[in-house]
Amino acid sequence: MIIDPQQLEERLLNKIVEPKNKRILEVGCGQGKTSYLLAKESEGYWAIDVDPKVIALARKDLSKQLQDKVNLGVRSGIDTKMPKAFFDIVLMQLCLHEISVQEQGLALVEAHRVLKSGGKMIIIDPKANQPVSVQALYDVINSKIKLFDHNCTIRHSKWVIKQAINQGLFSLAKKGGYEIEWHFGNFEELTKMMVNENPDVDWSPDNKRMVFTELASISNVSDNKSTFKVMDILEYTILEKRD
Repeated sequence: MIIDPQQLEERLLNKIVEPKNKRILEVGCGQGKTSYLLAKESEGYWAIDVDPKVIALARKDLSKQLQDKVNLGVRSGIDTKMPKAFFDIVLMQLCLHEISVQEQGLALVEAHRVLKSGGKMIIIDPKANQPVSVQALYDVINSKIKLFDHNCTIRHSKWVIKQAINQGLFSLAKKGGYEIEWHFGNFEELTKMMVNENPDVDWSPDNKRMVFTELASISNVSDNKSTFKVMDILEYTILEKRD
């Protein structure tokens, strides 16, 4: 599997975030892929995640050139432990919709606290309800096995953003979207990825048959050997802090 073979996202992220000479906090950094892309030109880069395992992996992968630039830590987006009015940018990529609906608003309140006056809050999340997309592939397992509507949390995060604007915490600076390609060598590559990423799922023969049938339909795959691609459809929102 190859995600974004054209490396389009790296160029787009640098254009959207504009990291040069900025002090940046990334919430929900995962293993640090985005951190490494954006930290090079920043004044300083702080990347946090609630999962100590992914932070350990991020530290392992951190190059010597970035060790003095990137600060990694196990912290929550609703309680970052960071100083008030310290950052030029707070970035949440594929993160806000993963936070519980009860805490999404608290994450924006915390971002407002740590941003400088006029600082930017940048939120990148999947576009909801796209029938042929990477999100739709994951939604097969979410809806059919976990009985969870992932689109609901995405829609709620959009509502939270509107509320933060209405409450005067932020003003809307810009909205947009982009798509990146996920290339699979064959259908088995996709099914193995889904099984490996969801070890908590009951992968009984019946569940496998049901999930794999829907994955094949979404991917428009007619056999197990053909290569194919699926688009990851993303939206971004840039908010500016209001005092």
